[in-house]
Amino acid sequence: MDTATTTPGGAMKPVTTTSGARKPDAGRRFKRALTGYLFVAPVVVLMGVFVFYPLAQTVYLTFFDYSFLADTQEFVGVDNYVEWAQDPMTWQTLWVSVKFFLYYVLGSMVPGLVIAIMIDRLATTYAPSVYRTIFYFPVVLPAAIVFSMWLWIYDPTLGMFAHLSDTVGADSSPNWLGDPDLALPSLAIMNSWRFLGETVIFFLIGLAAIPRDYVEAARTDGAGEVKIVVRIIIPLLMPFIFLVFVLRLRALELVTEPLFMTQGGPVDATRTYGLEAYELFHNQDRIGYADTWFVLLAVISLVTAGFASRRLRSYQT
Repeated sequence: MDTATTTPGGAMKPVTTTSGARKPDAGRRFKRALTGYLFVAPVVVLMGVFVFYPLAQTVYLTFFDYSFLADTQEFVGVDNYVEWAQDPMTWQTLWVSVKFFLYYVLGSMVPGLVIAIMIDRLATTYAPSVYRTIFYFPVVLPAAIVFSMWLWIYDPTLGMFAHLSDTVGADSSPNWLGDPDLALPSLAIMNSWRFLGETVIFFLIGLAAIPRDYVEAARTDGAGEVKIVVRIIIPLLMPFIFLVFVLRLRALELVTEPLFMTQGGPVDATRTYGLEAYELFHNQDRIGYADTWFVLLAVISLVTAGFASRRLRSYQT
């Protein structure tokens, strides 16, 4: 609005004031928004082409009896889902995958936390980076090298464990991959070793975010190391523990390890859910039914992650 003030000479001088900060006009706002959309558009297009479209196509094919080799596609409605629920292999392989997941989580998270705490407590400036590199090295090894190495380690006659058994005077070494009771834990041990460094790195990041004052105050009050870990470190690390737990859900879709190491044996002891779905897709050419397995596995993983997230929020509150 316009007002008037009196100058020293007595003349009236109009003064223009505004009631608020001047807002950019619609054209400038549109240009800013358009610039943002242009930057985001390539990512949205790539996500649509390589993520959302394949996902939608996979869900779509679950309603068909589709054969790639015969090039036939027959609409069957929810028959694939009904067959999945009634198939004994569904629950057998799912149970195998759940057991592997539990072995894998315990075998990687517990040692990973202990090792991360030990590295975090090192006083020297160079040692932590050296140990981080050593433990992370197996993560970057090619899978073929890891599998070949562990096939030799587990070999009941010429492997490393066989030589250790001879050294201590044992009659024979267990057949780690040939015994139905040992095959699945043996695969879990291999995977835990392979991805231990990844777990250690995540926990080290979490430990670096914990204020040192908390630990020093607890020590001043006379708390021991075990009590500090249980009462202070683990509660403050819960977001990182949850992150590692969610990442380990990948174990439910395990395919490569049992396919290369045991071919699902002995007597289906390592036939995981992912391996069965893989064989339905590639060996039996039941594309629609195999996609049903994959889609429902994704649902199971999302539900598990959601439940874990709720538990984390309730724990923090």
